[in-house]
Amino acid sequence: MIENTTNTTNSGSKQDNTFWTSSSLSPNTSYSFRAKAKNGDGIETTYSSSAAAYTLANVPGGAPFSNVTYDCIQINCTANGNPAGTMYFLENMTDGTFSGWIVSTSWTNCGLTPGTTYSFRVKARNQNLVETDWTALGSQTTIPSGYSISGAVFDKSGHNIYPVSRFVSETSSEATSVRVPRRMLPVTTSNTGFNLTTRKRRIRFMSPR
Repeated sequence: MIENTTNTTNSGSKQDNTFWTSSSLSPNTSYSFRAKAKNGDGIETTYSSSAAAYTLANVPGGAPFSNVTYDCIQINCTANGNPAGTMYFLENMTDGTFSGWIVSTSWTNCGLTPGTTYSFRVKARNQNLVETDWTALGSQTTIPSGYSISGAVFDKSGHNIYPVSRFVSETSSEATSVRVPRRMLPVTTSNTGFNLTTRKRRIRFMSPR
């Protein structure tokens, strides 16, 4: 009889059978096993010494990209049932950069070219260093440099919305600022793609890098 001492299951008595498939196990998890035998009179031996092995890790799942800027992309995947401590290897297939083996399911790949599309993939490995197959994560394009600032400025009435383009005619991927007419003060702002701060009559648009 072979016993899984980790989850307390066993093969039951099997004649002339020296193997057993222990099923319904968790991925990348250590399980210990031991065995004993008995003769035709039902007299059993003592248990053997225990031996342990890790199950394989599950292939990682895909997830949306996030925090995309001019030169950085955050690549994400899902554990797909793998326990904490499972290691992942995320790769930029376009330029050959990679995360190395990390325990996180996300990696921020920087030093990229603005307005360029990159393709990514990921794999996992268990504690015995056995790797899974690759999972394709798709492609993502970095933000082009020199694109129009977007957003809005609300005047003190809170009703009229003035697009940023009313005050800013240039395009920029760097920090810039605009001066607001005094009659509109105080103002509030909303914006997509930039972080905004206000100081008196000036609104500063900071690039999200």
